[in-house]
Amino acid sequence: MRILPLLLTLIMTLTPAASALAQDNAAIAPEQSLSQQAQAAFTEEQLAEAALFIAAMDAAYADAPVEDKGFFEYFPLNLIAPSDWRTTLNYVLCSYLSLNDGANLGAVLMIQLPLAAEVTLLGMAFQPDDVMKEDAMRHYLWTHRSASITNYEAARIHTVNNEFCSILTGRTLDYLDVRFIELRREGQRWVEAFVNALQDTGAYAIEQRDIIFAAESFEVWNAYYSGYDIQDLWNNNVGLTDGRDAVGLWNNSLIKGMMLFNEHWDAGDLIKDISEEEASLERRRIIYENPILWKP
Repeated sequence: MRILPLLLTLIMTLTPAASALAQDNAAIAPEQSLSQQAQAAFTEEQLAEAALFIAAMDAAYADAPVEDKGFFEYFPLNLIAPSDWRTTLNYVLCSYLSLNDGANLGAVLMIQLPLAAEVTLLGMAFQPDDVMKEDAMRHYLWTHRSASITNYEAARIHTVNNEFCSILTGRTLDYLDVRFIELRREGQRWVEAFVNALQDTGAYAIEQRDIIFAAESFEVWNAYYSGYDIQDLWNNNVGLTDGRDAVGLWNNSLIKGMMLFNEHWDAGDLIKDISEEEASLERRRIIYENPILWKP
């Protein structure tokens, strides 16, 4: 899928490492790890591809509601913010999974970039002293806004994949590192090996996710999910359901979303922390028995 190297190239041009991507990569030793080679050069061709991708993003946002166009300026926020650039690659793999599952590119970009940045800022502003409530607010508003502004199915696919990426991140990025080194030792130049390794890692991520899909029992399935994963899946679904049913500018607005969040919080409809009481076995079974909550 060509979108994967384009996503990758764009992100690398937005990270702090981009300022160092002007040297010839031929001199870099294949024995170095992927993280160590993060400063290697991109060519003019790859930077041109990034420009094409930015143009595609502009087109994707063209039909966005007026109230959201102002957030376009924040779209690099959750790409630049991670101190470890490998975390940024995880965002790319998450988007890759969603596109593979049939989500629309424009919707994925809107959900992953401006809407994620928007609710992150809101959570930090309104819940600076309560980490768990900030997390619940962020996930509820993210999915509510995503479902109402893009469409329910794309929002469901991408937010579910976001949790899979959380579960799979260690093994997928380790695979990326190993595969990259293999390709470098075969003689591929940095950019070629980087793009090919990421493509292979996308396929590997799908294979690993399929293993969870094939869990033979609740007990096997449950072992994959931490309290944080259960909290996010549950709270995402509450937001998705409200967003799906939202009609009209008022019901789609942030103010209405925040009002609904507070109502759900007070009513106990949301998981408030990762304790066994909140992320309970009963709630875990409810998620497991309703695949729409955890399968894209």
